[in-house]
Amino acid sequence: MQNGMRDFTDCKILVGHEYFVACAIELPPCPAHPAGAVLSAGYDRTMSGQTIVDPVINIWEGESIVGVLKGHTLTVCSLAITATGQLVSASWDKTVRVWDLNTRQCTATLKGHEQAVWSVLALENGAILSGSADKTIKLWDNNVCTKTFTGHTDCVRALALMPGLGFVSTGNDASIRLWSLDGDCLMEMKGHDSFVYTLAVLPSGEVSCSPSHSSLLHAALIMYALFWTRS
Repeated sequence: MQNGMRDFTDCKILVGHEYFVACAIELPPCPAHPAGAVLSAGYDRTMSGQTIVDPVINIWEGESIVGVLKGHTLTVCSLAITATGQLVSASWDKTVRVWDLNTRQCTATLKGHEQAVWSVLALENGAILSGSADKTIKLWDNNVCTKTFTGHTDCVRALALMPGLGFVSTGNDASIRLWSLDGDCLMEMKGHDSFVYTLAVLPSGEVSCSPSHSSLLHAALIMYALFWTRS
């Protein structure tokens, strides 16, 4: 550790994608993968209207690919695991797909967004949230869209769960929004002057996010007391 920063070294390099890798997540131990696994998804490569490289989701055990999920037609840019162990994927093809990791088959294709879907978030109750370049966030329950959240003025790039309150979102409008699952925007935080690509909620209740113009994480504090005062 130097200057309060932890040092990290890579322990494995997984090689197998034919084009850029867009996202990756850890799969906890489950019946299909007792030792757990890593899931990674990639960009498609299209030239002159022809797909040269398909956008696939690779399933890794150790350094080996043990499964490949195909179905999306454009870049797969976000992955999530539901409470029941299903995989959810978001794509620039405007869809969200739900996958059974035991059969490695797509069990549902969720359609409703008008532009690329950039982010998916699995909720504790089994529902799914999706954020899109169409500036909306959709709530899916049993594969049906039950609510559409509006408020962002540009592409929604990232979502994160805020336990006990709802969820937070961010994107190209450089704002961070706190939402209740009822559809209300509880708080809007501004401070960035460019796109915000990712965010995560820390155990302390802080939201850590990564803007496009900086490699440093910028933390915006959400105080629970403030939320309760405004409710």
